[in-house]
Amino acid sequence: RAPLTASLTAVPPSRHLELVVFLAISDIGSNMTYFLGHRAELVGEGLCTLQGMTQQFFELASVLWTVVIGLTLWSSVVRQVKMENRAAMHGFAWGTSFIIMLLPLSTDSYGPAGSWCWIKDKMPGTVWRYIVFYVPLWLAFAWVCYLPPPSHYATPPPPTIAQPSHPTP
Repeated sequence: RAPLTASLTAVPPSRHLELVVFLAISDIGSNMTYFLGHRAELVGEGLCTLQGMTQQFFELASVLWTVVIGLTLWSSVVRQVKMENRAAMHGFAWGTSFIIMLLPLSTDSYGPAGSWCWIKDKMPGTVWRYIVFYVPLWLAFAWVCYLPPPSHYATPPPPTIAQPSHPTP
C-alpha cells in the first residue's frame, strides 16, 4: 500500500479527528476566497460581494468549529461525557455561520474593505463587522478561557476494600 493510505487506515476513526477535518475545511474555504482577488475594481462588484460573504461564512465557521472542538474535548476529559450529536455540532458551526453571514446583506454591507472584499469599512459596515465577527470571536475566546480545568472538579474517592470482620477473641 501507499504510505498515505497505510497511515490513514492505521489510525482508527476518531470524533476529535473528524472535528479537526471540519475545522480544516473551514480554513481552506476561507483561504480560497483570497484567490478571487483583492480589489473590488479588479474583480467586479458581484464577485466582491460573493468573496465577502464566503469569507465571512468560513471565517466564522472556523471560530465555531474551534468552540465545538474545545467543548468536545472538555466534555470527554473533564466531564467524561461523550458528545454524540453530530447534527447539533454541524448545525451550530455551519448553520450559525450561514445565518450570521446573511445579516449584512440587509444593509448592502458586503463590498470593498480596504485591501480585500469583506464587510465595507464605512457605516453601517463597521458595526456589522463587530456584530457578525469580532463579538462572536471574542465570546468564543472568553468561553474557551472560562472552561474550568479538571482540578475544579472533585475526584471521587478511591474505592475502598471491605475489610472482613473477624470475631474478637
